[in-house]
Amino acid sequence: CFSGFIFNNTYISGDGYSIYNFITIYVLARYINKYQILIKKPFLIYLAASLLIFGITLFFNLEMGKMIEPGNRYNNPFLILAAIGLFFTFKNLKISSNAINTLAPLAFGVYLIHNHYLIRKLFLEEAIQNLTNLYRENYILLIGLLILFSITVFVICLGIEKIRQLICTPIVNIIEKKISKYDLNIRS
Repeated sequence: CFSGFIFNNTYISGDGYSIYNFITIYVLARYINKYQILIKKPFLIYLAASLLIFGITLFFNLEMGKMIEPGNRYNNPFLILAAIGLFFTFKNLKISSNAINTLAPLAFGVYLIHNHYLIRKLFLEEAIQNLTNLYRENYILLIGLLILFSITVFVICLGIEKIRQLICTPIVNIIEKKISKYDLNIRS
């Protein structure tokens, strides 16, 4: 799984989108579940791994004038370590919030909308590149604008997903009601 990150071999690893990466993450999650792995201070692990990724990327960007490509891939071991830290951080939290319960069902839709090829490639990457080019010298302003841009994209995608749910949920309920009248069990 990590060979594509270390040796820059995208044919095997597919930048972390391959079956090898999926199997590695599945086995890792299964191992954590089966052996009841507990991590002390998981947020510290998340923060350290995230800062390491950010620091390495910033160093390559400033010193060499280019982005480090493997650092942005899903088979980056530091990214997986950060994901594990973030998972355990939220696993240990006990939260009962109406805001979270309202937004959580919309999160997958947000992911699907903003990660769609047309949205991501033609709109988001172009906008981020323009912001980066305009404010390359002022990193504080650039980071602030990128955070504001991310929040704006998130809120817009939340709205789109909520509208989609309001339109599609009654239709799905009607279809499910019609289908439930039929015995769909196959008998041999």
